[in-house]
Amino acid sequence: MKKIGIYPGNFQPADRSHLEAYKKLKSLVGSDTFIATTDREPIPEAPLNFGDKEQIWVRHGVPASHIIKVQTLPTDDAGKGQEWRPQEILHKFSANRTVVVIALNEKEASLFSVKKKKTDGTSGMSTKVRRELNELYEELSTPDVVKQQSDNEDPEDVDSAFEKKNKQHQEQSIEVWLNSKNEPSYLQPYKGNEKSLKPFEEHAYVIIVDDSKIQGHAISTTNIRNTLGSDRYNDEQKKKFFRWVFGWFDVGLYQLLVYKFRNAHQVVYADDEPSNQSSTNVMTKTTEPRPAVTTPNPQADSSIYNKNRKLQEIVYTILKELVDEDYSSTTDTTTTPNLTNGMSDTLGAETKSAAQQAKDRNDQRIALVKQKKELEANDKQDKQQRDNYATTVKNYDRFKKKNNRDAIDSVNKQLSSPTPPTSTIA
Repeated sequence: MKKIGIYPGNFQPADRSHLEAYKKLKSLVGSDTFIATTDREPIPEAPLNFGDKEQIWVRHGVPASHIIKVQTLPTDDAGKGQEWRPQEILHKFSANRTVVVIALNEKEASLFSVKKKKTDGTSGMSTKVRRELNELYEELSTPDVVKQQSDNEDPEDVDSAFEKKNKQHQEQSIEVWLNSKNEPSYLQPYKGNEKSLKPFEEHAYVIIVDDSKIQGHAISTTNIRNTLGSDRYNDEQKKKFFRWVFGWFDVGLYQLLVYKFRNAHQVVYADDEPSNQSSTNVMTKTTEPRPAVTTPNPQADSSIYNKNRKLQEIVYTILKELVDEDYSSTTDTTTTPNLTNGMSDTLGAETKSAAQQAKDRNDQRIALVKQKKELEANDKQDKQQRDNYATTVKNYDRFKKKNNRDAIDSVNKQLSSPTPPTSTIA
């Protein structure tokens, strides 16, 4: 019979661990391996729509024709999930001649294996095999055979001898998942059923994949959204983290994900980051230790309890390994370069010649003009993204457009300001 594979999930977003899970399923069933995901109303915890997820999977190398939009996922309702049959995919195949293999992680699979049993080791034996086993047992039970065994240095009883000779006929016990009626459910484990697979009109089979680690590091989609959407890291740090998470870098997808995750982060993760152990002085670029702070130990129902804190700390460890720098105490200074550079130029003007000062002012003006063009280009791109993803991010005018306009106005203000005095301070 023909085999097809289905890897369902929310994929907010699909990282390298998800790609490895997909490849494992594909190696088992072949080219007819599909991604099944939904296109639901975006929320802060799931800001990506189907189009966004499709772009990421295509960039991973999965054909767009094998990325299917479905109405439900098997984990939406564990009870109904026992009969999960995505007709958006299955309608293309024969119900009585096609085997369906579904990839789920261990947590998802546990929803369907709460009730299970083991089959009898002799179940499914043919009449011929049973007859051969009975003859073998009778042969071993004859007096001559028993006497011959008793003459050995280490005699074995009839049952032990029979068990050894019967090895080639023994069948491994098979795990069976049960429904609420204690009957075999629609979803069954693939392991143990490899040689007796039934078409999807009767059963679908589940393999367990691990989509929670990248290069041995535990990671979650929440951590990825939190990191890329946080203002705690500068653009260069986020790009390196992005490349590590996905295994490639695409500037368009990078800007899209940072844009969407930033808005979601402002809603969900405002107080969700670990506290700094040190503070960075932006003006002098020096690090000063902070006074010791007693960290509370909140209960699970506390308003400040953060169940993702441990995994977030793992993200900071990963970032440190990527570029050998401790980001847990890094302050993003990308929004204040004009302040520090301007102060350095003003103080340096006391000892510079008039020609050098003029050259510095000209270089600064060129840099400001370049910065203005970049900001205007970013603003144009953001407007295009707003048109394409208006249904996803509804707070564009408040969070993005105003920020872009303020940044451009700030550069215009610097360009139109009077030339700084060249005389030295008395």
